[in-house]
Amino acid sequence: MPDTWIENFAKKIPLPAYQALVRREVIGLCYHAVSAEAQPHLDHLIPYKTASMFEQDLLFLKEHFQLISYEELLAHRAGNLRLRPNSILLTFDDGYSECYSVVRPLLLKHGIPAIFFLITSCIDNREMYFRNKVSLCIDAVLKMEPDEHMRVFTAVNRNFAQSIQNTGDFIHWIKPMRLSECELVDQTCRILHIDVPAYLAARKPYLTREQIKTMQAEGFAFGAHTRRHPSLSLMESAEVEDEIAGSCHDVMAITRREEVGFAFPFSAHRVDREMLAAIVSRHPYISLMFDTKGIQKDKPFILSRISADTRPEDPHSTNIPQLMHAAYRYNLQVFLSRLGFSSLTQS
Repeated sequence: MPDTWIENFAKKIPLPAYQALVRREVIGLCYHAVSAEAQPHLDHLIPYKTASMFEQDLLFLKEHFQLISYEELLAHRAGNLRLRPNSILLTFDDGYSECYSVVRPLLLKHGIPAIFFLITSCIDNREMYFRNKVSLCIDAVLKMEPDEHMRVFTAVNRNFAQSIQNTGDFIHWIKPMRLSECELVDQTCRILHIDVPAYLAARKPYLTREQIKTMQAEGFAFGAHTRRHPSLSLMESAEVEDEIAGSCHDVMAITRREEVGFAFPFSAHRVDREMLAAIVSRHPYISLMFDTKGIQKDKPFILSRISADTRPEDPHSTNIPQLMHAAYRYNLQVFLSRLGFSSLTQS
């Protein structure tokens, strides 16, 4: 049972006090997509903000923080540039096409830099990230007429030895699927008559090489996010190296950059740090790595980020202060847990 006095104490500390007491050179913010339209390949995986919500974030950040580019971060790390404490770097994972059509115009409007991390097998819409297929499956079942459910659930139960009885069972079964179960997801798509190549051709959910090159010419940076978006903690070291170094090499081939940043898919939790250090030493074109642990400190070559996708309760206001406050509270939780206190919840 959590120590409520600790939780209450942590919540009462205002954000400016946290920022003054717990200084970070750079705070990363992590988004995935920004869209006012329904995105069936995303809707059942992650939240995402509308363009107006995202612009409210940008206005708040411009007023209260120094917003830096990836190049400025590298220059700072090399000792060639001094940054204000708690400078902000905007990052986007997965490489969705809305980064070009929705995010890019707003960043250009406000003169704000960012770095975009790409699942390289999805560039040019050659393939679909397996969890986007999962979202399409969930979307199809939710939109299906009730009399169709029995056909689908019977086929799934027969093919995969399941006992699915309703929509909730189906979602509970398919949503945790991993990359190793991609063929199972593909079979489910066929049962649901989901034509993934047609969806890719019609919707073009991912960035193309030409869009990447256009954005790079406008000053935006690009990094790698593996080739297939696996959980690296479940892979052998050789596979991890292939996903990290291979995807960085893929991005280098498009951008002609001599070094490329890398963002972990899901997180770097339980990924051996000595192995990562060895990978970086063998592939010097891998520059910084990015995780999703809020403001937690890690190895010098890993920068944590705060997830910023959650929509605000008030659609006309930013929730960045609340998301930052939660990250600082969680940082306090980790500190206190190391001193023997009970854990807090990150909320």
